[in-house]
Amino acid sequence: MSACAAFSLGGPQVPQIAAKKMTATPVVDGSINPAEWSSATLIEDFKDRVTSQAPTADPTRAYLGYTEKGIYCAFLCEDSDPSKIIGREILPNAEFRGEDTVTLDINTFGTRAYDQLNEFIVNAIGTQTERIAGGRAAKREWRGEWQAKTRMTEKGWECEMFVPWKILNYPDKKSINMDLNLIRRQGRTQYEQSWANYRTNPLPELQGQWLDVQPPAPPKPKAQFLVFDALDLEPESIHNRIGLDARIPLTQTYNALITVAPDFQNIEDVIAGNDFVRTERFLSDPRPFFVEGNQFFELNDRFTFGRLFYSRRISQLDVGAKTYGQLNPKLALGALLTKSSGGGSSAVVKVNNTISGTQNQRISMMMDNRNGITNTAIGAGFFKRWDTVGFSGEMTSEQNAGEDADTAGSFQLSYLRPNTRISARYTWVEDDFNPSLGFIPWQNRRGGNVFIDLFRNYRSGAIRDSRLDIFYEQYRTYDTDVLQQGGLSIFGELSTFSDLGLGLNYSRATFSGSRDETVGYSLTFGKTNRFRQFSLNYDSGIRSDQPSSYYSLGSSWRIADNLDIGFRQSVLELGGSDRQSIFTAQYQLAADQLISTRTVVIDGVSNTYFSYRKAGLAGAEYYLIYGDPNSLSSQNRLSIKAVWAF
Repeated sequence: MSACAAFSLGGPQVPQIAAKKMTATPVVDGSINPAEWSSATLIEDFKDRVTSQAPTADPTRAYLGYTEKGIYCAFLCEDSDPSKIIGREILPNAEFRGEDTVTLDINTFGTRAYDQLNEFIVNAIGTQTERIAGGRAAKREWRGEWQAKTRMTEKGWECEMFVPWKILNYPDKKSINMDLNLIRRQGRTQYEQSWANYRTNPLPELQGQWLDVQPPAPPKPKAQFLVFDALDLEPESIHNRIGLDARIPLTQTYNALITVAPDFQNIEDVIAGNDFVRTERFLSDPRPFFVEGNQFFELNDRFTFGRLFYSRRISQLDVGAKTYGQLNPKLALGALLTKSSGGGSSAVVKVNNTISGTQNQRISMMMDNRNGITNTAIGAGFFKRWDTVGFSGEMTSEQNAGEDADTAGSFQLSYLRPNTRISARYTWVEDDFNPSLGFIPWQNRRGGNVFIDLFRNYRSGAIRDSRLDIFYEQYRTYDTDVLQQGGLSIFGELSTFSDLGLGLNYSRATFSGSRDETVGYSLTFGKTNRFRQFSLNYDSGIRSDQPSSYYSLGSSWRIADNLDIGFRQSVLELGGSDRQSIFTAQYQLAADQLISTRTVVIDGVSNTYFSYRKAGLAGAEYYLIYGDPNSLSSQNRLSIKAVWAF
């Protein structure tokens, strides 16, 4: 029997279901036996996220319930053409682009906010990916173990999953109304259907609600440790490095992390592209110490004047410690401290108050003491949305010891509809504003921009989706009040049901008196299938009053069972040639075993390395690396590394 109710929240309906504590425990084997799920709630009201209230062509049903041990969920996914169900990835925590998947979304705090959302995703062949609120590093014992099994049927496919309470953060309350959604994505059509929040741009306050959940008392906090030993063999030296990471839950919702002598050398870093940029290039940080709990250290809106905390500014550290998590369902705290053997130290603190998914406030502070200079920055920000209209603002003050303070800030007004986003933003950055832990691409400016984003999905014809972005900006200098940057950019793209992607962009701008005007094109075959994909990008015109052109060719293919290769070639012509080539190959021996190689050639200088890893699941992990993943040129180096968890 299906149990579902709904209430209106500013127009759209928000479904609710009463939580059911199951009297029988299902066997998670991928074969759904209705008798095993008879004490769970049956959910049948899935709707297409594009056509909103319309029922789906290929129906989905789900069961949901819980026990003292955890949450049980099952999906029955009917498909009118089961032979075309897509499941490709076997590597845990992969991105399932273009595949058939099901997702359990749950916010155990019930705050109607996305930043506390946990996602558990399973593709049609049973590969699991999870996104735990606050960010978790890659080690399975730290991410948490949960179960999922799938099977193909004559009518489609089925999935059963079990998520233990012990891997979730939740308040110590007898009864909780949790935010909930169940989502199915269909690879063949790229359609998406959900039980709640069925919009092309979902909103946190429209998540469904799972009422009166009565979980067990949170388990007592238990410390977890990772110890690594890395032996590096080079022609003229041998080094053995030992390090320790400790994750200590202070409460069920608040954690501490300590790292001693972390191993950053063997982590494959992001490769910076060679496309044209006028400022420093922003790159994500893959280092586990900074990945763990990273959400609690995003100090400001990344689309304003920059980022107040850019963890790459801390290139090396000998000891690091952080605490992060929810002090209560609404109040979050992140605090970080690093020290190096040279005596330098850096500290970051952020407090975030999430009133709801439509309103929050935050304050932050940074202090960096390296090279004998103490730099501090203090900031505050807020966000509020009234249905379709939002307003946000932030301001930061920064100074070196003994000097005057400099400020930067931003205010934005936004308008949001299912297929439309419009924003207008004013920003200022004083001339000497430059926090030493921050990423501030532009200084000495004040002005604003207007951004219009129009997108649409289609259910008939050749086109699957389309997008048009229009961006206009004008910034002037503080000191001389002259135009620093101004212009117009237009970008359009569409995708077809044959998985072809087409893009076109035009940009005309002025930068400190010099002129830019470029036109670009892009073409992608297999846009959602990284195992059979080819892409071409080209733009040409004028940059800084000089003739310029840029092209890139990219391809990734699965040429045999679990053997993937990739290639990218890019060339920038602007007063000379800047060339970059990247070749990758990997063979997936099993879900936890991978052999890979990568060669990077930049302007004729190449770096090649090979690696074997046995990692990704619970238990000891082993790595063997020949070469240096992050060197500019190939190195005659062998590293043997083992990681133990306890």
